[in-house]
Amino acid sequence: MALAAYWFSLNFESASLLTIVIPAALDRLAFSSHVSMLARLAVIGSAVAMLLPPFAGSVSDRVHRRGGQRRPMLLWGTAINVLGLVWMLSANSVISLGGGFLLAVIGQNFAGAAYQAMMPDIVPRESWGLASGYMGVASLLGTIGGLVIAGIFSPALAYLAMALIAVVGAIYSASAARGEEAVRHEPAPRAKIRNRRDFILVFAARFCVMFGQALLMTYALYFFQDDLHVASPQGSTAMIAGLAMVGAVLSAFTLGNLSDRSDRPGIVFFASIPMAIAAGGFGLMENVHWIFLFAILYGVGYGAYLSVDWALALDAIPDLSNVARDLGVWGIASNLPAVLAPVAGGLILTHVLQPAAGYRELFLLTGAVTLLGAFLVLFVRTQRRSSFADTVLRLAVSLLLFVYVRMAYRVSIEGRLPKRRGPTLVVSNHAHDLEGMVLPVCLQWQGRASQGVYSAGSERLFEPGFLATRGPKLLQPLLAGVHIGKILRHLGVRPIENMPRSRPIVGLAFAVWQRHGNLPLEDVFTGDTLLRLGIPAFGARLRDLWRRRFLGVAQEVWPFAALKEPYRSELRAGLRQRVEGQIEVLTAILDNGGTLYLTPEGRYTEDGALGRLRESLMRLLSHAENVVLSGVSYDPFAPGRLRLLVRLVPLRKGLDLGRQLKAARPVTVSQLMATVLLEGSPHLTPDDVVREVLERLRQIAGKAALAPDLRRDPEPAVRRALVSLRGHGMLRQVGAGLALTDQRKDPRFGGVQDMVSYQAAQFAETLAALEAMPKVLA
Repeated sequence: MALAAYWFSLNFESASLLTIVIPAALDRLAFSSHVSMLARLAVIGSAVAMLLPPFAGSVSDRVHRRGGQRRPMLLWGTAINVLGLVWMLSANSVISLGGGFLLAVIGQNFAGAAYQAMMPDIVPRESWGLASGYMGVASLLGTIGGLVIAGIFSPALAYLAMALIAVVGAIYSASAARGEEAVRHEPAPRAKIRNRRDFILVFAARFCVMFGQALLMTYALYFFQDDLHVASPQGSTAMIAGLAMVGAVLSAFTLGNLSDRSDRPGIVFFASIPMAIAAGGFGLMENVHWIFLFAILYGVGYGAYLSVDWALALDAIPDLSNVARDLGVWGIASNLPAVLAPVAGGLILTHVLQPAAGYRELFLLTGAVTLLGAFLVLFVRTQRRSSFADTVLRLAVSLLLFVYVRMAYRVSIEGRLPKRRGPTLVVSNHAHDLEGMVLPVCLQWQGRASQGVYSAGSERLFEPGFLATRGPKLLQPLLAGVHIGKILRHLGVRPIENMPRSRPIVGLAFAVWQRHGNLPLEDVFTGDTLLRLGIPAFGARLRDLWRRRFLGVAQEVWPFAALKEPYRSELRAGLRQRVEGQIEVLTAILDNGGTLYLTPEGRYTEDGALGRLRESLMRLLSHAENVVLSGVSYDPFAPGRLRLLVRLVPLRKGLDLGRQLKAARPVTVSQLMATVLLEGSPHLTPDDVVREVLERLRQIAGKAALAPDLRRDPEPAVRRALVSLRGHGMLRQVGAGLALTDQRKDPRFGGVQDMVSYQAAQFAETLAALEAMPKVLA
């Protein structure tokens, strides 16, 4: 606790200066250009703060390795910092104010470079999370204190308070470290560039979060002044920052201590989510009362983030003999955003006509970059993982996906899983990639939060480039090398091989790369394969196949014969063992009382009919206490967003599972209309189509499960679908009647060539299953 005292001083000063004291001083010294002058001062001061710590940290490491102490650098740096604050107190011009600010920043960062390395010298590794929690609380309390003092008292008193607290904090922490053990961290032989992967990811994630925070804090006062027009911008800024810090203190210490026993990247990810939501809320809800609520939400996330972030950075440093230098480099992730964010914010605010529009763009950008930082930290490797961290992370990501899916699609789910359930298997037909993303996420929120819903997904999902094949064409070049396997695992997706005899070229390459590394392509693939694919035989390596230049050919499906020996035999020989291991993982989920979502067809249907159910289903059924069928239908002819309809029903023992699954699918407008258009007389008028659809609907009433719009008011739903079908180009006017065109492909269903026939085939199969059910029961 005593070692953490100087963090209070550092954050007391940082929170006061650029947030309230300097903006207020610029209002007095340069009122007409206060925004641009603030941006310039922030850029100059932050540039020095970015460049000095790595240099000062290297000096501190060198002194420490030779048996010296870090405390003298802490005290001398504090003296320089106080001198700069006194200079700012007497400044009567912008130039004088800037000079004092620059000197204060130099002293503060010189002291901080030595100070932050004292912790890992004294605190054992197994308590870094606890120490990080103390540091987080001290930082937050310092931030609260600085904002309160700067918001209530005059700038002169604020300068004096900053100087006094800097001196007291430095002396207190230096005295506590008097018994500092001269731990000599030996240089790590493994500290090479490839070992810095985690450090780079932690750096990038922190950069994003701090960039968002810099945007938020730098222009908070002017937001209240120029947009909300409150009576006291300084007081309102102090109020929202104070509320944020109150929420932060509540979460800081507990999660820092917890991170010593669990997954730090997971906690950092979870902490970033409320920060992103709150920042976006600032831009969308420009009301003082909402702003105060979002401030508390932001603070809860920020406290959790701050309490773990430092310990995560220490985990990622590959060579602790240079800990002060590397922590100085890590600090650039805070200081560089402080350079760039004021520039970005200034450009946004000075190039819009209305302040409200500018601040809306600024805060939405804040939420977006914070969310990016949250996802980056998921790729940090960790040696610890707890069931709690997995649960929290899965819930956080599933919540984001749940919100996205509800906004991008129309999803209707009838039925529920048992709230208190044991081992449960959910068996679904596979009609589109969408239900595999939607249903596990939606089902996650049925029952206890800790009772995860897992799913089995094609092994292609875990290979590079899969996201590019499913993403928008505009983004495909950027997504070509993106590997989403780790994110999918956090969502509870487990791989299962569904292409045992052939795979995309990139899948074959990925399997060899996992076993043997980045081999030349000519050593792995036959010359004829490379020639037919148009890939150069010399110079290219396996990893080149998940670059955008080979995006198209890499997804072409080839048999194992495309590989040379011994790789061909190696993959074939290991296939059965690999699949057995994957099925064992799925059965373990059920044996441990989990819920597993499964599409046993292995791939989505391209003709509307239910595919052959794989052998793995029969093996998993014996491990499940509850089996729930998920009948899935799509309504692509309905206007607007793609509509997904799901019906959950329990499996009736003694009856054919496949027939029950077919019968469980809801009947949609698209299915009925496709049947009428294909089977009816040519050139039906729109009224004829409506009449025929309503007649077929009457015939199946009481037998089939109907889509909600067919139950409520079917005629308007049919007429809307007719207009939509013509808009898709699948239906054209011929005289007074209607005729199908040859263009029946729906771009939302990539593998389906004739969506009209697809919908009609699905309806016919569902109807046949329904008609057969009474015979089986009898």
